[in-house]
Amino acid sequence: MTITQLYIFLKVVEEKNFTKASEILHISQPAVSHAISGLEKTLGVSLFIRDKKKGLEITEIGRKVVPYAKELIRQYESIEHEVKLFSENKADVIHISGFPSITSVYMPKLISHFKEHYPSIQLSFTEGSVNKIKELVTDGSVDFGITITTEEDHQSIFLFEEEMVVVAPTGHPFEQNVNMKMEEVIGEQIILCGHGFEKSTIEAFRQHHLELNIGHIVDSVTTALSLVKGGLGIAILSRNSFEYLPDTLQIISFTPKLHRKIGIIYSKEKPLRRSVQLCIKEIGKFNQLSE
Repeated sequence: MTITQLYIFLKVVEEKNFTKASEILHISQPAVSHAISGLEKTLGVSLFIRDKKKGLEITEIGRKVVPYAKELIRQYESIEHEVKLFSENKADVIHISGFPSITSVYMPKLISHFKEHYPSIQLSFTEGSVNKIKELVTDGSVDFGITITTEEDHQSIFLFEEEMVVVAPTGHPFEQNVNMKMEEVIGEQIILCGHGFEKSTIEAFRQHHLELNIGHIVDSVTTALSLVKGGLGIAILSRNSFEYLPDTLQIISFTPKLHRKIGIIYSKEKPLRRSVQLCIKEIGKFNQLSE
């Protein structure tokens, strides 16, 4: 059994066709057949059922082999990577993406930690919107992203919850409200930050059968605060998204508190290198953003 055979096996599973697999792998169809036959001979089982009417179908034992084949390839690639780094004496660079309120607080602490404990690993990060982070993770431009997560993000690791608050002008009727309920903001013109940041807030209210009256969706927190200051509505923002407020604005918390989930997202199509796994593990040790 060889790594090449396993690569070919997984590609045939994916394409459900020997010819298509051979075209993608840029090898001949007989070479694909030979590799699968050799793997079946080594394992002593049939991995595929070849039916003229139904086409190519993976067997029950074939399906059970798939996750092991993926893991063996992942380990093989990790070994290749480590050996290459050693032979070339190069530092391992991990590429991370996150949105500004996360990276400005989180990344300096993480980079300092790695410089001290793992000097051979370098961390490189870029900032972006929620949509941009997911795009970078999907196309493989970064190893993982730190962002808002939802139930749809299957390849994700939960880190912590970030409080969402109301920002209103000083003197607004909400000023005296120490027990702000979610339904109380429904009649207000709501200002949200876009580029994916708005989705978690909208969904949180919809889960309580509440629909926000959204007046403006803006590009930045600075713009949102300016609109609030100008009397054009109230904003619902992350408490960590701004360092201070002018005297003309105030923060009001929800009761019970409203949160959004922050976590790590990564691609299921790209095996995580050992160094990346280590980095994710270290990030998990930071339980609170502000610690």
